[in-house]
Amino acid sequence: MQLYFSDFETLTKNSRDYEICNHTDVYLAYSKSIDAKEEHLHRSLDTYMDWVMSGEDKLIWFHNLSFDGNFIFKWLLRNHPDKFNNWLGYHDEECWRVFKNGNRYYKIEINLNNVHVEFKCTLNLLSSSIAELAKCYDLEKLEEMNKLIEKGIIKEKEEFYAAGGFNMSPEIDQAFVKYIKQDVEVARLSFLDLCKNIENIWK
Repeated sequence: MQLYFSDFETLTKNSRDYEICNHTDVYLAYSKSIDAKEEHLHRSLDTYMDWVMSGEDKLIWFHNLSFDGNFIFKWLLRNHPDKFNNWLGYHDEECWRVFKNGNRYYKIEINLNNVHVEFKCTLNLLSSSIAELAKCYDLEKLEEMNKLIEKGIIKEKEEFYAAGGFNMSPEIDQAFVKYIKQDVEVARLSFLDLCKNIENIWK
């Protein structure tokens, strides 16, 4: 089973594309393998899920699965409504299941088309936000946004998020790609450091 870290960028209610499609949607999805040898950038939820459900089995970590998991859940409901099965007992049939603690997802499990995929939440292991974790690596979460403000392309934080969507200018697009890649890299490095610390405890 290959291990990856993923993140979504989604439309906000202030986005131009939100006004067009009248709902929140994923316009960027990025994944990176734990060994940093693989990267996958997708421009829609459908193409992301096509990659997820192809090839080898995968374990994919999101830093806030309670948010990103909603899009995966809706995709599964739309594409495989008859395969939902939250029975917790042993089974070998094709299905998908959701595991929650209150209102928070902690795992989404998929067994379809001979592919096994698990989505899990690093926020259950690393309680700090990506912005806080980034400081441990001398990174600034909003660095790309601040560069756009300095160039006069946008004026404020809200304008940055509203500019994200399916029809971005080259400057905005490049900024969001760097933004999502950094978030995933911070989650990956934080997870690896946690594993090292646990390993050192048991030495």
